[in-house]
This record gives sequence, C-alpha cells and structure tokens, in this order.
Amino acid sequence: MASSAVPGIPPGAVGDMHAKVNAHHIEVEATIAEAEELRRQLTHLLGLGPRDGSDA
Repeated sequence: MASSAVPGIPPGAVGDMHAKVNAHHIEVEATIAEAEELRRQLTHLLGLGPRDGSDA
C-alpha cells in the first residue's frame, strides 16, 4: 500500500492512535463485563432475580 505524507501528521501517528484505541476498547469491554457480573451478583444477593432459576 502506498503511503502519502499528510502535512501536520507525523509518520506512524495513525497506526499509533489505532493501537491506543484498540487497547482502550479492550479495557472498556472488560469494564462492561465486570459491571455486568457485579449487577448479576447484586441482583442475586438482593433476591431480585427471576424466580424460575434462569438468569435472563
């Protein structure tokens, strides 16, 4: 793939930013998963879950 220089954007900056965004996305996904697990635990502890045994 040909690379064309863009004034004001240093070489490699786009790739670096893409890597940072991907890393942040992974952190966000992990935080969401942790929050969902904490919600599930709290719902269970408070007895607010479904009565049929499912966790829908």
